[in-house]
Amino acid sequence: MKDIPNQSQASPGPFSKKWRGIVISAVGLALIVAGVLVTLPHLTSTQAANAVTPGDWPMYMHDAGRTGYNSNETIINLSSAPHLRQHWAYSIGAAIFSQPVVASGLIYWGSFDGYEHATNLSGQQIWSQKLGGNITQCAPVSPLGIVSSAAVVNGVVYVGGSDHQLYALNASNGHVLWHTLLGVPNTNTFLWDSPLVVNNTVYIGTATTGESVGCKLIAGQFFALNASTGSIVHTYNSVPAGCVGEASGPLQSMTPPMGRSTSRLVRRATVTLITFPLASSNSTPPPLPW
Repeated sequence: MKDIPNQSQASPGPFSKKWRGIVISAVGLALIVAGVLVTLPHLTSTQAANAVTPGDWPMYMHDAGRTGYNSNETIINLSSAPHLRQHWAYSIGAAIFSQPVVASGLIYWGSFDGYEHATNLSGQQIWSQKLGGNITQCAPVSPLGIVSSAAVVNGVVYVGGSDHQLYALNASNGHVLWHTLLGVPNTNTFLWDSPLVVNNTVYIGTATTGESVGCKLIAGQFFALNASTGSIVHTYNSVPAGCVGEASGPLQSMTPPMGRSTSRLVRRATVTLITFPLASSNSTPPPLPW
């Protein structure tokens, strides 16, 4: 009597091989789909924070070149401009000095009560963050809050606080990512300047207040900071050591060819042109020409 072959040990035929391949492919596809479903919400939120729309004005004078021009803007033109009307107003009971900037559907602006705000395009406040508060730098100068216009880059809001600290905030919720003190603590130092962000480096200058009424002057400085950590990379002194009174005002910068950045630093009644390597360069920035 012949033994009956064990069916479990029999070699699979062409049909079973085909179905085994189909099952394996189906399982693999299911795993890929599951991975996409898990990853997609994170990608969507990240892309939303970094999205750039034609109507954006994400920093002082629009861009790192300080052109003051948005070539993608088509809604406001010669025909539509005469018909512009107020859509809404937001009142907070404090003066507003900074230039509002717009990025990814939110408007960012600072006020003299020391808060940075984010409102949507309908005028509803999404968040506000206290960045130093309402501080009297020097009597009889009125207390100042935030006068620095923000720069929104890669989902991060960079703005000068009223406590002469540079802040990096989460653009979506206003949470403080880092803050760095610029200048000497407890001095009449103030950030009138609006930050410039290039190659993961933030550039900003410090100044003072109340010169006309006898407030103590400081030595103005120009800082380069790591945009990810807030650590100070370079410091430029606008006057020789031991001197005061030449405060740096609004920074206007552009990035021309050949890897150099040219900055115009306003020093009271004079304008000084400064050139230095960009942050991506390994060379040491040259000293200021005085």
